[in-house]
Amino acid sequence: MTIFQAFRFFRKYGSLIAVPNLDDKSEFRAWCGDLVGFCSAMAELTKTKIDDAVTDLALRIVSDDGLFDTFHTVLTSIIDLVGDEDDGDDKVGAADNKLFANSLDVDEIAQRVGMDPATIIALVMAVARFIKWWRARREA
Repeated sequence: MTIFQAFRFFRKYGSLIAVPNLDDKSEFRAWCGDLVGFCSAMAELTKTKIDDAVTDLALRIVSDDGLFDTFHTVLTSIIDLVGDEDDGDDKVGAADNKLFANSLDVDEIAQRVGMDPATIIALVMAVARFIKWWRARREA
């Protein structure tokens, strides 16, 4: 990648620097769209297929109003419960319980995109952990 390509790349995905307010669903959806675009660009650089499948799944969720609304509901219900490697089992158990309480929402997403519910849970947890990690780095 040349310096000019890198500059264009960072200019295109500069919006990812600030994590939006999760309560503003349209702002958060736009940010998720940019994140999926970034991840897709990175996935194109690899020879593996799993990253392509994950970005395709995320794109389907972000592109569909109903799916995104459900995804947003599940994510916002667990984000404060998702910890990092320093958190104890209590928070992990609480996040698992909240996901179980939202299992109908998770099942709805899984059925509509043709994926296993465990994959949807993994995606929700990954996004939640990324947001928390990124916020912590921005605040440091």
